[in-house]
Amino acid sequence: MTTTITIQTNEHPVELSVSNQYVAEDGEGNAVRSGWSNASEFVPAHSTRTVHISDRATASINELPKDATGLKVYNEATLASAQVG
Repeated sequence: MTTTITIQTNEHPVELSVSNQYVAEDGEGNAVRSGWSNASEFVPAHSTRTVHISDRATASINELPKDATGLKVYNEATLASAQVG
């Protein structure tokens, strides 16, 4: 099963996040390992993006500030320097 999602941004860019569940099976169809893979993508303002997800996936869309030019990744060092400054 596949679902098609089309995102059309206007004034604000968005962050598109997709999480896919995977299940690895042995030769007899028994699950031997499972988990999630996660990916995030920046979708610029005034653009269209189409994605396809399966029944083992979830998608979320977060509107970003109007002036955003990419995804920011915050780690402990970034947060610590922000608190000091």
